[in-house]
Amino acid sequence: MKHLLLSIFIVFITGCVSPKNTRDSELVNLEKPPGSRHAEQKTSQEQEDSSLSGEVNKGLYADVYTIDGQDKTITIKRKFDESWELIGKAIRISGIKITGKNQKNGSYQVSYKSGGLLDDFSFFGSTKASRYLIKLDEYGNETKVNISKIEDEEDADPSRLMDGAPDFSYDNSAKLRDLLFTALQHDVPL
Repeated sequence: MKHLLLSIFIVFITGCVSPKNTRDSELVNLEKPPGSRHAEQKTSQEQEDSSLSGEVNKGLYADVYTIDGQDKTITIKRKFDESWELIGKAIRISGIKITGKNQKNGSYQVSYKSGGLLDDFSFFGSTKASRYLIKLDEYGNETKVNISKIEDEEDADPSRLMDGAPDFSYDNSAKLRDLLFTALQHDVPL
């Protein structure tokens, strides 16, 4: 009986002392609070591995931001020329169709439909894509990107509203801004 208990004890101790497996190394980051510099920084070995694999740096992260209450504006902490290229990449990555662009005026015209669940029903808004203007303006070392809906012919149809005013109830400028903001923050190759 003593030998049996001793054998069980030895098996138990050796099981507890076994070398760490790879899963344990993944759990180490769980102990760090989200946003901690230590959790987000790559080790020099990881950086070397990513550069050898040809991995491209993506996303502006803190170099692009929005301001509460300005649901149609993005600010990029870059000069105009670089911001122009970054917005063009974000538009293409997001799968949005560019219908016109003028770098001298700092504007892109795009065709965008939000793709929501209820968009195919005509009483929830237009069943076709709407046109939007993406306008870039440089302010010092930053570029402001403003998104606005371009009035379509059907918007001017007086039967849309009783007072004859254009119906912008399906204006998805804020959704388009959110889509471009996410692409700039995480997906645009630098």
